[in-house]
Amino acid sequence: MGSKSLWIGFGVVWFIFLIIEIIKGVDGTLLVSLSYLSAITQGAIAIVAIAETVRGGWIKPVKGYLLSLYPAVIFSVSLFFIFMFQLDIYPWAKHQGLWLNKGFYILRNLFLYEAICLAAWKYATESLKESDKKYFWAVIYLFAFVAFQANIGYDWFMPLDYPWYSSLFDAYITLEAVYSALALIAVIRFIIYIKNGGKFPEIFKKTQWDSSTIMFGFSFLWGYFLYSQVLIIWYGNLYEEFHYFLKRLEHFPVGTYLIPILLLAIPWLSLLFRKIKLTPYLMVVIAGVVLFGLFLERIVIVGSVAHVNIFVAVVEVILIWFVIYFTIKNRRDAVATTS
Repeated sequence: MGSKSLWIGFGVVWFIFLIIEIIKGVDGTLLVSLSYLSAITQGAIAIVAIAETVRGGWIKPVKGYLLSLYPAVIFSVSLFFIFMFQLDIYPWAKHQGLWLNKGFYILRNLFLYEAICLAAWKYATESLKESDKKYFWAVIYLFAFVAFQANIGYDWFMPLDYPWYSSLFDAYITLEAVYSALALIAVIRFIIYIKNGGKFPEIFKKTQWDSSTIMFGFSFLWGYFLYSQVLIIWYGNLYEEFHYFLKRLEHFPVGTYLIPILLLAIPWLSLLFRKIKLTPYLMVVIAGVVLFGLFLERIVIVGSVAHVNIFVAVVEVILIWFVIYFTIKNRRDAVATTS
C-alpha cells in the first residue's frame, strides 16, 4: 500500500506524537489534531469521489494528488490508538453508560476507522487504474466518509458538552471536511504553478476556475449551516442548547468571532471576483485562511471544555502538514497515472 520510506516516515511522526502526548499529559490537544487530520485527508478523497460520481471532469488534473493521501487516512488510526488513553477528557468518563463508555467508544470508532480505511484504499486503487469499478467504490467510500465525519460531530465533539446535542452539527462537520479539501486543491495548484515557472499546464486552467467557484459556494454553504444553528438555538431561546455558544464566547471570545470571518466573510467576499479565482497567489492565501480557520475552530470547540495546549497544537498541526506533504510527494507514481 506504500513504499517502505513512507511507512518509516509515518512511524517517526507517530513516535514524535507519542512523546509529545506523554510529556504534555491528558488534555484535548490530540483531539484537535486528530479531527483536523481526518477532515483534510478524508475530505480530499471525498471530493474526488463526489466529482467522479457526477462525472465532473474538472477533478482529473488533481485527482492523483488527492487520492495519494489515502495512506494518511490509515496513519490517523495510529493517532487514535494514542487518543484511546485520553478519554478522561469527556465528562461522561466518570459516569459511563450503555453508549457512552470507554470500551464501546473505542470499539465503534475502530470499526469506522476500518471501514473508511478499506473504502479509501479500494476506491483510490480502482480510480487510479481507471477501473469501471471506481464508481461503485466511490459511493461506498462516500457512505463511509459521511458516517465517519458525522461520528466526529456526535461522538468526538458533542459529548464534550454532554448532554448538549445538535441534529445539524454532524452535517456541519461533514461539510467542513469537503471545504478543507477544496482549500487543499488550491494549495496543490499553487505548488504546481510555482514548479512550472509561474505557468499552469493547459489541463489545469479549467480546474482553477471550477474548483475556485465551488469553493466560493461552499463558503456560503458553511455560513448557511452556521446561521441555521445560531438562529434556531440562540433566538429560539433553547437554554439546553445555547450554553454551547456561551462557553465558546466566554473562553475564546476573539476566536469565536474570528471563525466566521475566516471561513465565510474573507473567502466569500474575495471569491466574488473573477480575477482572484484565476490568480494562484491569491487563491493560496484564501486557502490558507480557510485551513487556519478550521484549525482555530477545533481549538475553540475542544478548548472551551477541555484544556488545549496551544503551543503543542501548533507543533502537531505542523507535523500533520508534514504527513500530508510527505505522503503526496512519496507517492509520485500514483500522481503520474492521472497527470
